[in-house]
Amino acid sequence: MIKVSSPTQTIFEQGTLSNTGLDHWNANSSGNGQLKRIELDDSFRARHGYAVIGNAVNTNRDASIRVPITPNSGKYTLSVKFKLVPDTPGSAIPLARIWSDSKMEWIGYGDRTKIDTWVTNSWQIDTANWGPAAYETLQIGLNGSGSIYIAEPQLEKGTVAHDYMPSPYDNSLDWRY
Repeated sequence: MIKVSSPTQTIFEQGTLSNTGLDHWNANSSGNGQLKRIELDDSFRARHGYAVIGNAVNTNRDASIRVPITPNSGKYTLSVKFKLVPDTPGSAIPLARIWSDSKMEWIGYGDRTKIDTWVTNSWQIDTANWGPAAYETLQIGLNGSGSIYIAEPQLEKGTVAHDYMPSPYDNSLDWRY
């Protein structure tokens, strides 16, 4: 689930923001890794996440979803859990970025030394000085050879990351309480 919230109000946009499976997430970039829906264990608040499996050397492979971010609409925080499984140590790095028809904004990279363990990353996104765009997509994935597992992505308005919370538009069977 991608959730957009403000300090006083949580905003969910039906049909645009969902983590109920790959029906809303799409594979993109030049890599050959396969995007798959995965089942998460009981330590997660969501039942499902996704993975990019078997990506090739020196290519990016991401999952993307359109997000309701507009130019000059303030600051946002992206939080996501990654588990990186490179083909060899140091051969892959987790990444997150915003892509549109007019730009690519790197949000950040995860730690390539944290291997085969879940790590939570949070990054700030500042929309100041963004030019107009027909759409904005959030892309989360990896650069390099190997696989990455991704869980509980959450996009929030503001500069504070909060604990993951499912969207009311997600299938309630996908939630854990």
